[in-house]
Amino acid sequence: MKKQFLSISTSLVVILFAVGIVAAQNDKKMTKGEMDMEAMHKSPHHVLMMAHHHSAMAFATVLRDTTKDGKFADLEVARNSFAEIKHCMDQMDMIHRMHKSGMSKEMMAKMKPMMAEMKPKMDAEKAAVSEHIVALERAFQMDAPDATDVNKHASELVMTFEKMMPPAKKMDMPGKKPM
Repeated sequence: MKKQFLSISTSLVVILFAVGIVAAQNDKKMTKGEMDMEAMHKSPHHVLMMAHHHSAMAFATVLRDTTKDGKFADLEVARNSFAEIKHCMDQMDMIHRMHKSGMSKEMMAKMKPMMAEMKPKMDAEKAAVSEHIVALERAFQMDAPDATDVNKHASELVMTFEKMMPPAKKMDMPGKKPM
C-alpha cells in the first residue's frame, strides 16, 4: 500500500513539474485550443504544489547535510526531515487529485498529447524519486539506520528534485552557489 501510494504521489509530482519544464522552455502562450501555460503557473494549485516541492527539496537537503560525515548529526532531525519529505509528497498528491477532479474533459483531452510526449522523462523521474523514498523509509524503520545509506539516497533526492524544477523556478538554497 505504501509503495503504491508513493508511486502515485511521485508520478503526480513529476507530471506537474514536467508541465512546468515545458512551459519554461517555451515562454510564449500555446496556440489556440491548447493550454495557457502562463495562467497555469499562476494558478493556486500550481503555486501550492511548487511550495511543497520546494519544501521537500529543502528537507531532503537537511537530511543530506545531517548525514554527510557518515554519521547522524542528530537522528531525530533526520527522521523528522524524512517525515516532512513524505508529508510534502502526500500534500502534492492531494493537491493534484483536487486539481484534476476540477478539470473539464476538454482540458484533459487538450493535455493528452503533451503528456504523452513527456511520459518517458516523467516515468524516469517518478522511478528515481520512488526508489529513494522507499529506500529511506526502509532505513528509518531500523533502530540504527545507516547514515551513509541515508546520505546517498537523500543526495539523489536533492539532485532529482532540482532536475525537476524549471530553470526559472529554481529555489535559492542557503550556502549553494548559483549555476
